[in-house]
Amino acid sequence: MGLDPRAFETTQACLVQSHHEDPENYPKMFWPTNYARLACQTAFTLFNAGLDFAPNAIIDGKNIELYLQDHLLDALSYFYRRIMNETDLMNRTIIGVETLNELNRGLVGHEDISKHSIHMHLKLGVTPTALEGMILGMGKPCEVEVYKFGRLRPKLVGKKLIDPKGVTAWLSKDYDDTRYGWKRDPKWKLGECIWAQHGVWDIETNKPLKLDYFKYAPDGRFADDTTFNTIYFTRYWERFYTAMRKIDKEMFLFCQPPTMSVPPKLKDSPYMDSRIIYAPHYYDGLTMVQKHWSTLWNVDVLGILRGRYLAPPFAIKLGENAIRECISSQVTAMREEGRENIGITPCFMSETGMPFDLDDKSAYKTGNYSSQIKAWDTLGHALEKSKIHHTLWVYSAQNSHRFGDYWNGEDFSIYSHGHDHALEHGDDDDVDHHIKVSKAHATRADRAIARPFPLTVSGALKTYKFHMEKGVFHLHIDGLDCLESKKGTEIALPAFSFPKNNFNIKVTSGRYEFNSEERVVVWWHGAGDQELEIESTLLPPPIKAPTLREKLKQNEDQVNYFVVMLTLALLLLSLVIV
Repeated sequence: MGLDPRAFETTQACLVQSHHEDPENYPKMFWPTNYARLACQTAFTLFNAGLDFAPNAIIDGKNIELYLQDHLLDALSYFYRRIMNETDLMNRTIIGVETLNELNRGLVGHEDISKHSIHMHLKLGVTPTALEGMILGMGKPCEVEVYKFGRLRPKLVGKKLIDPKGVTAWLSKDYDDTRYGWKRDPKWKLGECIWAQHGVWDIETNKPLKLDYFKYAPDGRFADDTTFNTIYFTRYWERFYTAMRKIDKEMFLFCQPPTMSVPPKLKDSPYMDSRIIYAPHYYDGLTMVQKHWSTLWNVDVLGILRGRYLAPPFAIKLGENAIRECISSQVTAMREEGRENIGITPCFMSETGMPFDLDDKSAYKTGNYSSQIKAWDTLGHALEKSKIHHTLWVYSAQNSHRFGDYWNGEDFSIYSHGHDHALEHGDDDDVDHHIKVSKAHATRADRAIARPFPLTVSGALKTYKFHMEKGVFHLHIDGLDCLESKKGTEIALPAFSFPKNNFNIKVTSGRYEFNSEERVVVWWHGAGDQELEIESTLLPPPIKAPTLREKLKQNEDQVNYFVVMLTLALLLLSLVIV
């Protein structure tokens, strides 16, 4: 693509922890801002929509879009063919193939390159517009806005002059890339911004020439999320589907459109079959950005993105119960969007999780993980209520309290080998079962993460839920008669939440057995409405809840914000009355 990664930091084209001037103090959740910087904007635009927006970007006689996608799919095809021909990993260790992790629109749909896009919801630190990013990418100085994240949205705090001093984000014009075996078309000049070459802006004057160059698809439609998925993601999906089905007709294909977007309508497409799985991602945006779990309020981010509120303040949810239902409703809505657009097919949330480094990593000093436990329990409740298949992000074997997951400051790993003050309770012989399990596995927020779940259901699943505080699991099914069958309904029962045989089981019909080695309850039941309940008789120690003073201190900003908002509301009401 003609970009030079060695110059990304200097030109603000991409800012990552490994190249940051102070890696240990890399700003919280700074990495997502890269989506709106030159390197990612260019890469995603060329990959998704090079045919339409970069027609002169030709390599080996192919447009860059086809070149990149064809080579990716060729690599995947080679890789999975060898796995299928030479191993027994498929349908065992490997359950399927996903399209591409967290594809992004890049510049497609950008309304005005001289302004920040309305789709840009996160602004942190030095934040160039698309045009400013292009100017900086050519090594020219530019004054750029600086933001910090406020209570509900980014807040402009000033401007800063950035001067790359002639260092460019593009490979020099005399760079020899023939070593890679490809031939770049003469119309594509090295050392010069690809967008300037397409007449988007003028390098000599720094002036924009086509402010809305990326705004519309070739058919004239505004390239918003819906149009992007309908045209560009679908175009890639069709190529992906065709390539993978040449390898195998039966393997599962995971369809993952851009994060938090409405999936394209594929259910009546010839590029769909019964082995397709919808694979969205979900994270609680407010907790991720603020690195704080609030029991006072949260925001329906998906609702804002879908235009369900007149303004963001109307999307605020107050109180713990409202917060739990807010996250549940978002996850459920994503599943339903898949059913409506992808079709009646499984929904597998291939990424979801909660950060552990909340409140400036205070839990690592105090041993009080109550916020992490509540956050993970809220997420677990949402996943159970929506009945959605999922995998947790992430298990990182090298996670430490100092550097987290060793990736741009993220700290999501359910495992950590970092020093854990919460486990310093004396010799193993003197501590209870739950502390021993935590110490042995160095997991975090065990009681919220170690949740029972149905492995297989003989019949149809109605509901299932785990009440963490009470140690009670409840399963409700529309059962098939499996009283005389070898196979019944199976429930995974984690040792942390249900140690040894310290639990009681109630069923509406039939019999059950517990396999203590595999930690699985097998239940043979009758037909129709059936329920099972498992109650632990050995609960872990109570969650060390913060005092009211600590709660108010942790949520000081939020409390002050609501006091101000309430005062303004009362003042407005009094004016109306007068």
